[in-house]
Amino acid sequence: MEKILSTRIDEAVYHLITSLSVRMHTSKKAIIEESVKLLNRYYEEEHETDILAETSGVWNRNESPAETVAEIRSEFNLDLERNKL
Repeated sequence: MEKILSTRIDEAVYHLITSLSVRMHTSKKAIIEESVKLLNRYYEEEHETDILAETSGVWNRNESPAETVAEIRSEFNLDLERNKL
């Protein structure tokens, strides 16, 4: 899914993006996307970033998947009961 990003940038940077897109026969969007990816790769190499290690707590849960599903279903059913028409 694509998102729209609106931001103010320095005029010199705008002209640089435009110039690169013309010289590389690609869109400004492609220039910006590739630049961000390259900057991210550079940052990860410089800081030895490990995205899995940084986010592992996000999916580590104390309960089993079955318990999680049961809890979610219970909440969902309560909402259905509350909002019956």
